[in-house]
Amino acid sequence: LEQGVVDEPDLWQTTRQLLAFYLRHTVLGSVTESYVAGMEQLERSGATIQHDCTLECLIKQVLKFRGGQLPVRWILPMRPRVLKAQQQDGSWFDPQDRMAQRGGRLYQTAMYALLLEDRTVFPPSIEHRSAPRDALNWLDESQHDDGGWSFAGDFSNPGTDPSRVKATSLAVLSFVSAGHTHRRTGPWAYQNEVANGLRFLKSQFREHEGRMVSVEPQPDAASHAIATLLVSELYIMTRDPELKTLLTGMLKQLDRLPNEQSGGWPDVAGKPTLEHHIWPMLAPAS
Repeated sequence: LEQGVVDEPDLWQTTRQLLAFYLRHTVLGSVTESYVAGMEQLERSGATIQHDCTLECLIKQVLKFRGGQLPVRWILPMRPRVLKAQQQDGSWFDPQDRMAQRGGRLYQTAMYALLLEDRTVFPPSIEHRSAPRDALNWLDESQHDDGGWSFAGDFSNPGTDPSRVKATSLAVLSFVSAGHTHRRTGPWAYQNEVANGLRFLKSQFREHEGRMVSVEPQPDAASHAIATLLVSELYIMTRDPELKTLLTGMLKQLDRLPNEQSGGWPDVAGKPTLEHHIWPMLAPAS
């Protein structure tokens, strides 16, 4: 950047390509730690870092399974930025957020809802007490009659990602991360929303040789992995025997998805991307 060799978009693309490369050849945890270390090195060099919140939400999900966390100096400015960006209806949409452009408003809202439930980033306080509930209310209102969600739903700034499995899995995962399951009842319990979302997801998979295969026209690794992660988290919380059978088949299918040539997980275009590496590694970690 200082020498004028690359501009910011080129730097962003190069960074993502390098991360995707290292994800193919190293352990997931060490890659995310390397990401943090690399960003810290850039900070020490005096570079101005524009943190991409949804990317860091994804990185934070990885670190959660390793007992790690983002540097406090990143978290502190993230809190007011995230809370300030939440709109009156409870959703989020930042057109500059490259990570969430394909998923639009639904993707960003689900990712931020996940982040709000992380007590290392947002410890309980009056300041943001209503933020998670407002986010879940927005997701609740965006649920379709068939129980699923869509990135191209009936709201402003829809996404272009066609996968309803991914949209539904992210939405339901937001409820589950807040402690709601298809079996939990009580005040402010989204039992029906989770149950209907889970029912929709079950309808999107069929059994084939002991594996659960998506029936979507263009299934990709990230969609399958997020759905697998969701079912895994729900099974851990409820010990529902039906979910164990479903989860076993989904994990078997996940093993079949890696691209033999690259060692990574391809998107619908057959290209390994950062998102399509991280989610498939999170699901077995759960």
